[in-house]
Amino acid sequence: MKELLLLHVVITLCSCVSTVFLWLNWRIHRNLHGTKEWALYGASLTLANAALTLQDYLPTQWMVLLANLFTFGCSYFFAKGTEAFYDRPVSARLWLGLMLVCIPTLCWFALIDPNIQIRLSINYLVSSVSLFIALRALLMSTIISRQTIAENGLMFSIVVIWSALTARVVMLADFKATDSVLTPNLANEIFAVAVAIVPLVVGFSMCLLCSAKRERTLSTLQEQASLDADRKSRFLAMLSHELRTPLNAIVGHAHMLKRIPHEPAKHAQLCDTIEHAALSLADLANQVLLQAKGEVTPGQHQSTTLKAMVEPLFKLLRPLSIQKELHFHYAITPGFQDLHYSLVKEPVQLVLKNLLSNAIKYTDKGEVMLSISVEQQIGNNVRLTFAVSDTGPGISDELLEKIFDPFVTGQLVENIADGAGLGLALCQQLLSNVGSSLDAESVLDEGSCFRFSIECELSERTPIAMESELSPMPSSRMMCNVLVVEDVELNQKVIEHYLELAHCNYRIAGDLRQASQFLTEYAFDVVLLDMRLPDGYGLDWLTEIVPNLTVKQKPCFIALTGDVSQMDRIAYQRAGIFGCLDKPIEPQVLFSLLRQALGEPLEKQSGLLDLTAVDHLLSVVEEHYLQTKLMYLSDTYDYEIAQLQGLADIGAEEALTEKLDKLVSESAALGMQSLTEKLKSLAEIENAVENYNWSELRVCIKQSLEELKQYCREFRAKEASPD
Repeated sequence: MKELLLLHVVITLCSCVSTVFLWLNWRIHRNLHGTKEWALYGASLTLANAALTLQDYLPTQWMVLLANLFTFGCSYFFAKGTEAFYDRPVSARLWLGLMLVCIPTLCWFALIDPNIQIRLSINYLVSSVSLFIALRALLMSTIISRQTIAENGLMFSIVVIWSALTARVVMLADFKATDSVLTPNLANEIFAVAVAIVPLVVGFSMCLLCSAKRERTLSTLQEQASLDADRKSRFLAMLSHELRTPLNAIVGHAHMLKRIPHEPAKHAQLCDTIEHAALSLADLANQVLLQAKGEVTPGQHQSTTLKAMVEPLFKLLRPLSIQKELHFHYAITPGFQDLHYSLVKEPVQLVLKNLLSNAIKYTDKGEVMLSISVEQQIGNNVRLTFAVSDTGPGISDELLEKIFDPFVTGQLVENIADGAGLGLALCQQLLSNVGSSLDAESVLDEGSCFRFSIECELSERTPIAMESELSPMPSSRMMCNVLVVEDVELNQKVIEHYLELAHCNYRIAGDLRQASQFLTEYAFDVVLLDMRLPDGYGLDWLTEIVPNLTVKQKPCFIALTGDVSQMDRIAYQRAGIFGCLDKPIEPQVLFSLLRQALGEPLEKQSGLLDLTAVDHLLSVVEEHYLQTKLMYLSDTYDYEIAQLQGLADIGAEEALTEKLDKLVSESAALGMQSLTEKLKSLAEIENAVENYNWSELRVCIKQSLEELKQYCREFRAKEASPD
């Protein structure tokens, strides 16, 4: 009896040590599932063994009952903790059933009708269930991941405990009904010796398991971080390559522009190349922001039509196809081109632009075609398939396998003037962010086809000023007062130029403090507000400061921003901002937003042009001739005015009259009626050097030329439109 009691004291001490370690383990690894239950398991095991050592202080029946109840709790917490640790479903219903059956039975056969055989059988049943559940969770986890020393130790402990319990149940015949676990017999002695140090082994194994799991978690995070770093490095490498290509084109063509003599046609070609490369840079900058935000969210859906999405791409790339005399067209499944779809628009447009520009670049004859088909439609769910095909030289099977790797191209030489794309590797990455992938098919000497599909929904059209379809630059005076809140001087100069073309009165504020001052001193129809300024955030200023100002007139606000986040645009709209103007600023977008903000009709005419004469001119002359003429006049009008001033200054009446007649004839032929009238009035003024407003003549020539060039672009665009 004393030897068994001494063994239970040893087991109790081992259990106490194990419990201390398990509670410390829980405090260290509180974020790991199951550690709390394991700590409660240790406490229950300690209390169960401690109850057996209190025979001098408690009646035997109550000592036996407490030991059995704590043993039941020990089994429950051991199984639940192991299941939670390995993320296995906890057997709640099983334990509820065992509790309802076993606890009343233990109470009866401990207090009312003491019977050790039944109590040991119930303990054996509960312990076996607990050990089996824990062992199953342990084995299922080791199938998935590599088995550790801690897991081997825990499995060994489970086997030892179950073997000792089984041996004691097999020897139940040696017990009398009134015996207890402290009764000196062979079964109790074998069990006590077998499990004497098991609590320590179990406790240390559990602590090691938590450390191993934390180490595996850290290792997984490190591997993921390494993969993310590698992916970002490859992305930055592609980004550097794609940035330097258009930058090289801009710098090189600007250098040529300075060195080449005044050749209007050549200058126009160089400027078009610079503009195209700059727009490619803008697209790439937008996509970098999308990628950065795409780590959190895959992108915001927008409502648009297929026609509205592809038309701008074809207008941008059509000059490239005309240069190579390619048949450049698109086809949309009939009945679906004017429906509105909810999709992530920006990545799809960028991918299409890259595929189309590549197809034009590598195709010397034949056609380049974009086809958009609806493959399936269930309710409002639609699967759109985009396919870009060409009749180029094709791609070999060997190269086709590598075509989506970074920096792999079908040719060795690329020309930025023929289209600067994002690269097929980046296209694949963009599509993966919206749940799609790019596939390629090609036959040598016949052509290639790149195809991808996206899932989207049909949507009702919801007109929003920020996302409305923007009309081309109007050929009319706006005559409005505009406040420009912009801190960068280069941006100020660009906006000033555009506002002068639109005949707008404007003031420039370099910060929010100056903008507040101007709003209280002057009346403005429109405020062009940069969102990020040195002294604050534009949106905060609009919502917090402006409502408290005593303004001369409540203006309409338009945001100037380089952000591409749809969430930001929605925030601007909720704050009362009418529209959003992305940088780099395109004049036709600015003019269209101003028109919409002012509520003016788009077809209102300025009076600078005689549109009847212009329409007749466009119908009888070639476009190339007219573009050359306008480019020449744009380059030489300062020189022409200086000549007129010089002739008037020296009093060369005959030469002045001859020069004026020539200019009047040219301006009338071009339909510039306001300029024609001013030139005629100059011929009638005596002492023109002092009495004539030469600066007004300069402004009239400049505005007439800009308006005529814009009208010509609109006229040709209408002619080229498939509608």
